[in-house]
This record gives sequence, structure tokens and C-alpha cells, in this order.
Amino acid sequence: PLVSSLTLKAMTHVTKAHIRPNSFEKMKVNLAFTLFSEEVLKGMFLYRSDVPEFSSSVSVTEQLVRRLSRLISIMTSRCPKRGLRPSSQDVAELEAFLVFLDAWEEASKKCGDGFMSKGTAEGMRVTIRSTLSLLQYLTSSVAFKCLLTSRLSQDKLENLFGIIRQYSGTNDHPSPGQFLITVNCLSFYNLARPPKSGNSPAQVVNALLDTTSSAGASNSAVFRLGEIIEDMLEAGDIDGAGDAIQSAFRSDHSSYVVEKSDSRLVYYLSGYVARKFRTKNSCGTCASKLAMKKQDVAESADNEFTKHFDRGGLLYPGDDLAILVATLEEAFIFFLYREAADIQYS
Repeated sequence: PLVSSLTLKAMTHVTKAHIRPNSFEKMKVNLAFTLFSEEVLKGMFLYRSDVPEFSSSVSVTEQLVRRLSRLISIMTSRCPKRGLRPSSQDVAELEAFLVFLDAWEEASKKCGDGFMSKGTAEGMRVTIRSTLSLLQYLTSSVAFKCLLTSRLSQDKLENLFGIIRQYSGTNDHPSPGQFLITVNCLSFYNLARPPKSGNSPAQVVNALLDTTSSAGASNSAVFRLGEIIEDMLEAGDIDGAGDAIQSAFRSDHSSYVVEKSDSRLVYYLSGYVARKFRTKNSCGTCASKLAMKKQDVAESADNEFTKHFDRGGLLYPGDDLAILVATLEEAFIFFLYREAADIQYS
């Protein structure tokens, strides 16, 4: 629907592919990284009150998402500041995750279900244990200060073997001679490139080729309205025809007009607006109007989301700025709605 593309979202990057991936999407690591991230934690916190029947079980899911998000952060360090070091908190968390996996597996055996596949579990254990062993070796024998875990990825190796398998056309299993020739060719010129993703599933293709929709019913209603307006114009009732057009336009889109972004997200966004303008403003009085101190902010439903995820760096916008941003956001959505409606009925 139109509104879903205009209002602010708590989980902007989470789609159906993240929740119910098909066979090809299950192989995409970026989908898993997005699903187990702080963005999902913010969305679960935001909508917890909207789904009270699930509020008791949300906390357990939040703990799992937070644990996996932390694991991903540890295993993808790219700078020395976040590098893995011996006897650090990150090492303790990796060891604790192995204990958690064992406890989870034992609990799932009693229930009969609820655990990841055997291959996935063993792969995670091998990856974590090999990382800890490699850290111990590099720091004790090679005098490494830390280990950048993002360098341990095997994606490049898989990419190389994928190119080699496709280099000879339909021959999926090259002979040793073909393998050596392909490697030598790739060393100075790369003629083969792997596809970015697999073939599109049948459901996606059918959805794109499907020209039928619910627009037929809407078009018939518009046609009937056109006949009524035409009869009014023939009878000379110009004002009545105008009122009919306006009432139909409002009833068609009233659900879009009344929809607004969540006030907690608007307040959260206002903090970033305050930060942006404080850097450009040298006036102390103006800066005090843009943002307030955390202890001066009164408790309200709008700022509970910001307070929950504040780690010391978020700003709390002033009341006037928060109202201004909310007004602009509503006007922006209404303008886009009218533009889309004008295009649809032009």
C-alpha cells in the first residue's frame, strides 16, 4: 500500500525475504546479518505493546537476537580497536556461546524440536573453536597483538573454485589438468565471472508476469461514479457533481491520509536533526533550544524508545524542534500521497 512506503519504519531493512527466505535466499549471509541486528531489537521493543499476546515471549527472542548480533560483531572485526585479543571479553563471549549451544541442543532434545540443523551447529562450533585456536597460536608464537576476524572469511576461496568450475562450461568437475590450466589463466586474466545470485524462483517470475489485480473492482466503481456525475452535469447540478467528486476522492484515500509515522520514531529522528544543526550553530541559546539534557527530559511515550537505546550518544530534541519535525514529516507524507493520487487519477 501507499502508506507503507511513506511513514517512518522501525525496521527499514527487514523484508519478507529475511523472515521467510526461499531456497536461494537462505544462502545469502547479508539477510542473516540484517535479521540478527540492533535494528530488529529496536523494532521488537517498539511493537511489543502493540502485540500484548506475544509480549511474554518477546524477551526470550530478544536475548537470542542480541547474543547472535554480538557474535556477528566479534566475528567480523575489521580494525585493531575491535580486534580479538587473548583473555578479553570477546573471547569470554565466544566460549560462553559454545556453552550456550550445548545447553540449547540438550534442551531441544527433550522437546523434540527447536534447534538448528546439525550441519549448522557443527559449523558454528568448528568456526568458533578454530578462531580461538588460531588466536592462541598467532599471539603466542607469531607475536600478533590481535586478530581481525573478518580476515578469516572463506568467501574468496569459494569464489575462486566457483569460477574454476564454470570456466569449462558444463563440466562441473574439471580434471587436474583443466584445473591447473584454469588457475594459470586466471592468474593473469579473469575471463569468467560467477553470477551474483541464483535463478529467480518460479513464484517471483509468476508474480511479475501476473497482470491481474484487484484494480478491476476499483475501475468498475469509478465507472459507476462517472455515470452518476455525468447525469448530474446533464441535469445542471454542477455543485452536486463537484461534491460527489470530492467525497469519492476523500473516501478512496482516507486510510492513507490518517496514517502517520510512529511518534516515537519521529522523536528519535528529531535527535539526529538536533545533532546536525548544533554543529552548524555557534549560538549557545539556539543550541539549548535544539536539544535538552537527558535529566531534564520529562517522561513521555514519545521518548521511551530513545531512552531505551541511549548508550550516551543520543540527543533529546527540544519540544519546539520535536513539534517542527513531526509537522514537517506529516506534511511530507501528505504531499507525496497527493502526488501519487494525482498521478493515479490523471
